[in-house]
Amino acid sequence: MSSGRDDADALRREIEELRVLVTFRGALAVDPREPPPLVQGEVERLRWQRDDIAWRRRCLSKR
Repeated sequence: MSSGRDDADALRREIEELRVLVTFRGALAVDPREPPPLVQGEVERLRWQRDDIAWRRRCLSKR
């Protein structure tokens, strides 16, 4: 069970690092958005949020 908790903690840290990078590039709001209802479980929700913020970061870097 601690493996799931470790995964969730690692994803939270990664999300925070991405938020800092995206904010630094000029985004106004990089709060994690809520995933669609089909995304179940805490780790899956955090993975979706990480991927969403990473996608927004890539969009900003193309500007």
